[in-house]
Amino acid sequence: MTEQTTENSQDLITDFVEEAVASLENVPDQLEQHLQNPEDDSAINGVFRAVHSIKGAAGFLGLTVIKTFSHSLENTLDDVRQGKLELSADLLRVSIECIDMLDEMLANTMEGELDTELGHVESDLLERLQEAASRCQLERSNEEVILEEILALADELSKTKEADTSAWVQRVYSLVEKHSVEEEIAETDDEVDATADKLYQRKFSLGSTDVTEKVQAILALFVAMERGEYKEEHATVFLSTCDELSKQASESGNQSLGKAFSTACLDLSTILDSPLDLDVNLLSVIWTSISSELCAMVSDTPS
Repeated sequence: MTEQTTENSQDLITDFVEEAVASLENVPDQLEQHLQNPEDDSAINGVFRAVHSIKGAAGFLGLTVIKTFSHSLENTLDDVRQGKLELSADLLRVSIECIDMLDEMLANTMEGELDTELGHVESDLLERLQEAASRCQLERSNEEVILEEILALADELSKTKEADTSAWVQRVYSLVEKHSVEEEIAETDDEVDATADKLYQRKFSLGSTDVTEKVQAILALFVAMERGEYKEEHATVFLSTCDELSKQASESGNQSLGKAFSTACLDLSTILDSPLDLDVNLLSVIWTSISSELCAMVSDTPS
């Protein structure tokens, strides 16, 4: 299916295509540089920016197919950039094929007839890209996997026109159940009880600093949810307090703790920004990732 462009829009498209094609010229070499030296992220960042810019401009100009194709490529490049994927020779080859395809799609827009749906060739290539990416995916935590799937599902849910979303909600619960794994909680000599309700009664420290009130503010979210007393302010306080503790921990030299609080904050924000309602199941994903860190901060002995 195609659509005819107006003379004015074609002028804009011409300028866009010229700039986009120029931005892709060095991408294959940059991908090769990253394969040879993955510790230097300047090359992969340059590739990501080029494709990201094309996606954004294509969306503005209504070039649906180019936007869709570049968005899929962008997601894979972002995973490589963030260290979720390790660029392999196979993924490199398919990525360069995608760049060549994108270059060809850009050139075709100069004719004025614009496809509005991906063809079989483009779709098959993107499928090969995903297959190549899956073969070099780095090990991720259970929390990262489920939150990524929840975000994808929430995005799909937000676009559906169906009034009854019960089937979608059930799929979310199925995802949680599928990836829910009992993880061992690190125990102190005091045999810390790792339930939020029990931890709320304890005292906590970060180095020599007492942070009991801050940790209790975090625990309050989980306690309130378990008791059916959850309010939006619990999430708001959780986010601000996690951000404070993340900075405090990092400044004190405890980088792993700082990252744990930062990740918990990001994970909750991801759920809150989706169309899904926060519940016990979704919140358990965050609890699993942070509870052991909270146990390690206990500074008193059980009464």
